[in-house]
This record gives sequence, structure tokens and C-alpha cells, in this order.
Amino acid sequence: MQGNPAQQVLGALYAAGELEPSSRRTVFATVRRAIGWTGPIGPDLIATLAGFGRGRGLSTAAFGDPVSWALDTLGFVNGERASAQMSGPSRSDVQQRFRNLLRTAHPDHGGDSDAAARRIAELTEARRILLG
Repeated sequence: MQGNPAQQVLGALYAAGELEPSSRRTVFATVRRAIGWTGPIGPDLIATLAGFGRGRGLSTAAFGDPVSWALDTLGFVNGERASAQMSGPSRSDVQQRFRNLLRTAHPDHGGDSDAAARRIAELTEARRILLG
């Protein structure tokens, strides 16, 4: 890369302006979140840019291969996982696994109250990724 950081940012913004309107809205929403960032570079920044907010960061695997991460998070294993990656799991399978895991993560059903919010956020994001 050549140029100073301001030039790089301006180039990225100009390029984003050329995207389709639906994609452009998402990119510029991320840019707006980035402009307001005041903390250090790390997991909280990534979580904020992804729209989750501080303290709700997801595993970095969620950003590298989101479908694989979502399948793992919802417990699709072995043959199920291979089949799900090829054709996608059925909507009812995703919903059923989400509900079952959500129930076990919730503190009212024995889940760890300190980890419940993060686990519920992960399950919700995994469902969103798989169901679109």
C-alpha cells in the first residue's frame, strides 16, 4: 500500500460509493460505527464494526468463515455438517437447534449467568448467518 492513512480511507470511501445501493448502506453504516470508535484496536472494535457493540465480540472464526462457524456454533457435526455446507441446513433444523441451545444457555434453565449474554449473542448470530 502506498499513501498516507487519510488517502487510503478516502480511496476506500470512494470505492464504497460505487457499490450497489443495498451494499453501500451496509458499508457506510460500518464506516459510521468506525468514526465513533474511541477504544483500542482489538476484539471490541471488531464487535462494534460488526454491529454487536463492546463486550459482545464474537470469535474471530465468525469473521473468517461465517457459515462454518455458524454450523459449529449450532452443533452441526460430521455428516450433518457436510450436508449442511453443501445445501444448507433446513430452516426448521436451524430453528430447532437454536431454540434447544438457547434454552440450555439461559440462566433460568441452568446456564452460566456470566456467560449467558455472550452465548445467546453467538447463537443468535449463527442463526442469522444460516437463515439469511
